[in-house]
Amino acid sequence: MVLRSLVEYSQDVLAHPVSEEHLPDVSLIGEFSDPAELGKLLQLVLGCAISCEKKQDHIQRIMTLEESVQHVVMEAIQELMTKDTPDSLSPETYGNFDSQSRRYYFLSEEAEEGDELQQRCLDLERQLMLLSEEKQSLAQENAGLRERMGRPEGEGT
Repeated sequence: MVLRSLVEYSQDVLAHPVSEEHLPDVSLIGEFSDPAELGKLLQLVLGCAISCEKKQDHIQRIMTLEESVQHVVMEAIQELMTKDTPDSLSPETYGNFDSQSRRYYFLSEEAEEGDELQQRCLDLERQLMLLSEEKQSLAQENAGLRERMGRPEGEGT
């Protein structure tokens, strides 16, 4: 049911038909957790996710993944977009394929921006941690000074 819905969405809404050889065998997935078939299913889901009208949300979520995972996801998307050979594509499909290739290009550009943003976030987190430590140190020093001020002058040095 899920596979049929994905294929129909890909064909009817996105105008990107899925050839028989690229359809995952759900019985192999269910019975043996076949990695090759799971990969096909994942690629189909990713293809739909980055091509639908909520693609920006999905791309944003991909960008929050660990960098190595992002790389694997990008490779899976790229492989999906380049799976079909030009011989097997009709003219209208080829036009859509080209459009999807451009989408992947923009997705990879966003990945570079995502890397920059991720690095900026890491830098800000480090800065926040340092400032938090400094604040704690100053609070302790302040508490010590207040305590000393409450003592008679001759008691503390």
